[in-house]
Amino acid sequence: MKLNNKEKKLLNILLMFTDEFLAYWALDKAQEQGAVDDMLCSIETGSISTVEELIDYCSIEDRRTISEAIKQDNEKTEKRSGSFSGLFIQELQLSGEIPMSEYYATLPIVQSIWKAGGLVLTKPVTFFIGENGIGKSTIVEAIAVSAGFNPEGGTLNFVFSTKASHSTLHQYTKLIRGVERNEDGFFLRAESLYNAASYLDDMAEWAPSQNPFKAYGGKSLHEQSHGESFLAVVENRFSERGLYILDEPEAALSPMRQLRMMATIHELAQGGAQFIISTHSPILMALPNADVIQFTQAGFEHCSYRETEHYQVARDFLACPERMLKVLLGSH
Repeated sequence: MKLNNKEKKLLNILLMFTDEFLAYWALDKAQEQGAVDDMLCSIETGSISTVEELIDYCSIEDRRTISEAIKQDNEKTEKRSGSFSGLFIQELQLSGEIPMSEYYATLPIVQSIWKAGGLVLTKPVTFFIGENGIGKSTIVEAIAVSAGFNPEGGTLNFVFSTKASHSTLHQYTKLIRGVERNEDGFFLRAESLYNAASYLDDMAEWAPSQNPFKAYGGKSLHEQSHGESFLAVVENRFSERGLYILDEPEAALSPMRQLRMMATIHELAQGGAQFIISTHSPILMALPNADVIQFTQAGFEHCSYRETEHYQVARDFLACPERMLKVLLGSH
């Protein structure tokens, strides 16, 4: 099959998005209907963000109707979000009194935020990205604790503690809050969701009449797989007008489940929720209209999705895994 540059670009995106069979099927539909440009635009703007939406899209012949719907949706989003002045947390500042004896004092992410005089948050969804060891989880934890969450995760009302392993960076962290206050919230971290799930089980024993599982899909998180329990929290417990801080949520999720989580985050953010997310996932950080902040040894910068190393490495590998494997593993 001979493809022009735009068709090649669309196929590469589709192959990252879904399996080979569906990718070629969708490309055939786009070519057949003269909709290659429109499909590219729809994926890049987030109008197509799940496999189900891709299938629905390919089944509709009137592209003008779709384009008009995209335009109306963007206008609604713009009107609803405005300048994003309604963010619950608008800026993060760090005190200059951080003791140099603390390990986190020399973390690149801490140093860069301190030298910049703070970090301004401008959009309902913010991604912190960067290499391991930069300090993403440490700063996310400090934000969560400063906002009133349990260091091990959970809602603002979770008060359990299994081991005091969190840093004291929150003591030197100042959050500049907006006029509005979040009505709900959750600190979700991959490494301690087990502890939060155990706390829920304990609550069910202490006060069975309160039915604590009701807000989490109706059953204990321990009765589900790690990935299922993650999605149960996000899809059942999260709501609009909430503040949600997530530390590497992709750790428990397959690529398809990450797409599902991304769609939920997008919907809740449009309804007024705010998300601060530390991630390595090139899938999640593709969320349209999110602020992607990349931290390096030299500092931090706001960048577009395609400027991230995560996207570029994933794209290059998936485009030709044999070539990269040959470089990494040698000719044998």
